[in-house]
Amino acid sequence: MPLYRLHCISAHYQEYRHVKDLVTQSAKLLLDNGSPIREIKFLGTKSLPQRMKRHKAYHTIGDYWTMNFDTSPRLLARLNDQMRSDPRVIRWTMLKLGEKLEDVVDERVNLSVSPSDEASDSSTLEECLLALTGGVKGLEETLRVVEMWKFCVIYSIRHLSALFS
Repeated sequence: MPLYRLHCISAHYQEYRHVKDLVTQSAKLLLDNGSPIREIKFLGTKSLPQRMKRHKAYHTIGDYWTMNFDTSPRLLARLNDQMRSDPRVIRWTMLKLGEKLEDVVDERVNLSVSPSDEASDSSTLEECLLALTGGVKGLEETLRVVEMWKFCVIYSIRHLSALFS
């Protein structure tokens, strides 16, 4: 199944419950149909770049969130219909990240692990990060590569557990 990312701007309410219900409803549709959810991120409440009209109401503030998931195109269309009809949704878009893990991961990241790549017990944090990142310099670049590795490990574990369950 292809990996997708949903970017959503939902109407801002005083109670957090409305956003939580929208995210839960979207995730439940996917999970009930066998689609694994990789990540859900709440990006915060922000002023909209311009006044937006949706479902006969104007909005100036929105709650931004994203969700990464694997799904079939047919189920993606159902999720799209759900977002279109929900009055809490101001704007949304679905991005296809790739067909498989290799499409999503940066080309510079080596997915194969050899015994020489493994860190020994006496390694320091800096040595471990250097081994993981392949010699990338700079804190921002290192953190970005470490996040990609974390994503790869979580992605692999979830796929393996799905195969054996």
